[in-house]
Amino acid sequence: MTQPGLQPNLRDLKRRMILEAARGIFAARGLQAASMREIAQAAACTTGAIYPLFPGKEAILAALLHDSLNKAGAALQRGLQAKTDAAQQLLAGLRGWLAHFRDNGADADLLLQGFADPALARDLRLGLQKTFVPVRDTLIAIGHLGTKMAETETAALFAFLIGLLQSERSGLLFAPDEAAQGIDALLGHHLDALIARLTWE
Repeated sequence: MTQPGLQPNLRDLKRRMILEAARGIFAARGLQAASMREIAQAAACTTGAIYPLFPGKEAILAALLHDSLNKAGAALQRGLQAKTDAAQQLLAGLRGWLAHFRDNGADADLLLQGFADPALARDLRLGLQKTFVPVRDTLIAIGHLGTKMAETETAALFAFLIGLLQSERSGLLFAPDEAAQGIDALLGHHLDALIARLTWE
């Protein structure tokens, strides 16, 4: 007789195995080059075992990204709560967000891949916007902005963060042993300029 709760636990375990197998493959080969058969082999299962959990490889990528963004969002929240001054909160929060992707390089690679499925892309955008609501609210507090303008500034700040991640991973701006310090200095400089502009306006 099957113990209560065993099937959901097995399902969750299988799901985690598939996600971890796909994480490495996506990071090494990219979404387009990866195949469901390859993911199944790495997860020690059949493709038929994957499809009840994920309809395709983009759905697997979406699940990985949502998980990563949730963890990055938690790191952002811890940074925001570590300071009392709003500007310092923002800096600490964004440092935490960047640190998550610095410490999880495969997740950074996943973040830079796109979706062909517009529904998955929309869901990811909504998840990202939710993650950055505390940033938006902090910008409102700092600059006395309306919600629409704060959302625009938040989107621009996210684009800057993506640029920092890409620059750090490419090695184009800094040598590897200087990257973390250099990226942190650029983030601080950018936030100083942003806050000066918001409080001036």
